Amino acid sequence: MITLVAKDGGAVLGTIGEDDLRLLTGQLEEEDSEDTDYYVSSDTIEMLKDAGAGADLIRILTGRSGTPKGSRWPGGATEGVVGPGR
Repeated sequence: MITLVAKDGGAVLGTIGEDDLRLLTGQLEEEDSEDTDYYVSSDTIEMLKDAGAGADLIRILTGRSGTPKGSRWPGGATEGVVGPGR
């Protein structure tokens, strides 16, 4: 399992499987070969849904995994930067 964390503050968002990690890294833009974080917006979430993302990944990104959205994204919006935990 892969732990996703918010880049701003390092809050643990949840865990996903290898398939969702491959989908996430395959669908989202990386700035360079060392890049492991991704900007996520509501449009990104819809794109990932359409690409077959699992329920756990979508739940984590939409803020319904058990902790308030405010601890994930600035201002409570469903957008922010997320990446695998180190």
